Amino acid sequence: PEEIEPDINGQIKLIDVESDRTLDLEIDEHTIISYKKVLDDYTRELMHTCRKKSIDFTRISTNESQIEWLRKLSM
Repeated sequence: PEEIEPDINGQIKLIDVESDRTLDLEIDEHTIISYKKVLDDYTRELMHTCRKKSIDFTRISTNESQIEWLRKLSM
């Protein structure tokens, strides 16, 4: 899914649907690499916190059906 493997490049405009504020961004290879590192660090920290508190953590892709999610969770 795009939130894991963004496929964007160049100029983009983000629009906040609640406030209508906009943000113009230039997306390049460095931006994507930085984004992936931040996402990986966040996920690792979340997994660590869950493990310390004995909470199950499963990363699920939005590309998979809910049935597939349930199958993975039951394993």
